[in-house]
Amino acid sequence: VANAVQRTDRFGKVIGPDQVLSVAEALVAHTVAGAEVLGEATAGRLIVGGPATMIWSDTDPYTARPEDFGTITTTATWVAGELRFGTQPSRTSR
Repeated sequence: VANAVQRTDRFGKVIGPDQVLSVAEALVAHTVAGAEVLGEATAGRLIVGGPATMIWSDTDPYTARPEDFGTITTTATWVAGELRFGTQPSRTSR
């Protein structure tokens, strides 16, 4: 996601500025679109009756600056609705 949003090399030089994706486009490409390529109808999205496989991060990607994407950390992971990594976030955390 960071590379899709930033489009920079390891030296900070922009590569293909016309190929930069928005945060929403990059997240869809790494979730919904990836699941569709694998033939998974319910994976990659949160829907009623779906598998509820998701991550929680320390930063809201929609409010993060593109240059900060490489520092976003996953704080919890759920697989099929079961917490597999991290701790349950509080209801007030975002």
